[in-house]
Amino acid sequence: ATNGGVGSGIWRQIAADVLGKKVESFGGHPGSSLGVAFIAGMATGVFAEWSSISLFLSDQVVNQPDLENQALYDDRYAIYRQLYPAVRELF
Repeated sequence: ATNGGVGSGIWRQIAADVLGKKVESFGGHPGSSLGVAFIAGMATGVFAEWSSISLFLSDQVVNQPDLENQALYDDRYAIYRQLYPAVRELF
């Protein structure tokens, strides 16, 4: 995860819980510009291996999903899906 709310530990944890997947982020990551620059480096031969991107990544943070929270989010989402058709016009 990069850019936007990734600097917030709460946001990362909510994302992990809702998705049911680990969320990996890097504290010093400059965002999508790094990806574009690295792709250009691969295309021009500056980098030989895709794994070389790891040279630019540090301060990795991994948020694991909390299964209890995931169940709670799933339950609330099901309620939302049931209610939405009734209030759609109000939105």
